[in-house]
Amino acid sequence: MPQVFRLMKGIGTLPRVANTMTGLGARSPKDIEVDATTNLVVLNNMGMSARPRVKDIPLEFLPERIDPAGWGEKAHRVFKYGEGPFAPSAFAAGLSLHPDAPNHGVVIPVAAVTLDQYIADLVATRAGWEDIET
Repeated sequence: MPQVFRLMKGIGTLPRVANTMTGLGARSPKDIEVDATTNLVVLNNMGMSARPRVKDIPLEFLPERIDPAGWGEKAHRVFKYGEGPFAPSAFAAGLSLHPDAPNHGVVIPVAAVTLDQYIADLVATRAGWEDIET
């Protein structure tokens, strides 16, 4: 599984589950689209954002304690998941990583599933995320 970094708010040493920019989840339709007819996610390489390196997280989101030039909220934490190269590959059950730029990728569903199932697959990775500051 690829190594990725994501800025999220935490609860203890784990990421907070939330369908927000700083939660473990996905916003619809901003992060993932749902077909109104089938009620299934659209397989169009959209999903939850992830970065290959901490330095790829925009400074406007990083707190100053992580990068002196950062000006993000103090509640933001950087979490790491996986160990492999940042390349198209399996991420977790039902999920894969789709790099869409050298400094950005998205965790996408591998099949057309309901939005609830896609989010459940993301949430199932929660225990595997490591707070890099602890």
